[in-house]
Amino acid sequence: EVLSNPRAVAEAGDATAELLSMAVPVMRDAATAPGGMVRVAERKPNYSYGRMSIAEFFSTRRPTGRNYAILLRSQAEEGRLRAAKQTLAHMLETGVRPNERHYDSVILAAKRAHRPADALRLLDAMRKSGVQADAHVYNTVISTLAENRPDLHQMGLAMQLFTRMQVEGVPCDQPIYTSLIKGFIHARNFPQAWDLYEHALAYGDFKPDHVLYCLM
Repeated sequence: EVLSNPRAVAEAGDATAELLSMAVPVMRDAATAPGGMVRVAERKPNYSYGRMSIAEFFSTRRPTGRNYAILLRSQAEEGRLRAAKQTLAHMLETGVRPNERHYDSVILAAKRAHRPADALRLLDAMRKSGVQADAHVYNTVISTLAENRPDLHQMGLAMQLFTRMQVEGVPCDQPIYTSLIKGFIHARNFPQAWDLYEHALAYGDFKPDHVLYCLM
């Protein structure tokens, strides 16, 4: 009865409501496969939260790091950069310390909003707050620079981040190389794209997949 009643789910409390919202799609999508096995369809993230105001979202939820992460990711997927910045500010005001995943979501919002300068400023704010960027965060920033009308100046900034990663000891994985090579191809600097490809083959701790091979 509770599962089929949205009002009851909303009134069930923060943790219970979150668990039920995750359980319902799984229960509905479960199907019995041959051999008695149970096949469960993968549940897609619910990005409808991105349209909610901060007050509306937290009217039935506690201001925890996990709940801020849910809201920020929803806003990021819709490219709502201003809303994501406001959520980050609200997070700091309530005394919840953002981690690299929270910042990554706001940077992703900048990427979806086609605002590479904002992505760089957010990375700088993250560093000043004492949060260390990992490879995933760096790739979000680098891909923002590489996919939003990249020119030689913009790709020069991306290469500075690539160098900083190596100085900081952050692993340069395949997504990093792929983003950089794509950016230089779009900027029509083919020699630099080829140099990065050879660098990936020589120093990358991974086996290039078909995406990287097809680029070259």
